[in-house]
Order: sequence, then C-alpha cells, then structure tokens
Amino acid sequence: MPSYRVTMAIGALAAGVPADSVLPAATAAARELAVVGAADVQGISGQARVV
Repeated sequence: MPSYRVTMAIGALAAGVPADSVLPAATAAARELAVVGAADVQGISGQARVV
C-alpha cells in the first residue's frame, strides 16, 4: 500500500484560537480524507507546518 505525507502550512490564527488547538484540528481535517498514522508540527524554512 502506498504511503503519502501531507504538509499543511499554518497561517495566522484567528483571534481567540489557542495555538495548541491547531494540530488536533488539522489532524481531524486530514482524517476526513485519509488514514492518519501520525501528526507533528515542524518548522520548515521559518514557517510552522503540520506534517
């Protein structure tokens, strides 16, 4: 079975959105389209991204 990595750039958070809610929300959104084996936040080229 093929394995794929999805990377999402994190933009500015809306007012009142806690930073620690980004990873769970992004993971839940990805689960609507695919099986998610793991999730992590990384800094890539000075930008926060969910991988």
